[in-house]
Amino acid sequence: MLAHFKNPPVVLLTRDPALEAIVRHVVSEDDADVPPLRFSSVATTPECLSAVQLLHPSVVLVDDAASDRAGTQLLHELHAVQPSARVVYLAAHHTLELEGELRRNGVLVYLARPEETEGLESALAIILQGLLRSSA
Repeated sequence: MLAHFKNPPVVLLTRDPALEAIVRHVVSEDDADVPPLRFSSVATTPECLSAVQLLHPSVVLVDDAASDRAGTQLLHELHAVQPSARVVYLAAHHTLELEGELRRNGVLVYLARPEETEGLESALAIILQGLLRSSA
């Protein structure tokens, strides 16, 4: 689906197997002639920071339900190890205050995570295509 973007890495911080499956499907590629995106899913904030430092991803997806840090603290830490990473923040507990604070602190895309995953896959596909196209 997204393979024409020269195999950029994507890191996902989540403990939710359903969200991981959605993102894995979005970044997978059925065409055997084109390599899939490099994709790493991690379950803890320290693992996320290590993966970002090691892989230098162009996109980091953060499921705030998996983070043990406040959103702005995590953003500062992510940007300290990979300043050019684009962060997509999935908020399990959306508030306008949280959204404003995160946007002011460098979140490129903020999504209030819906209870149902139906629309999440298409939204993430559109977001990732746009972000990865601009980094290719």
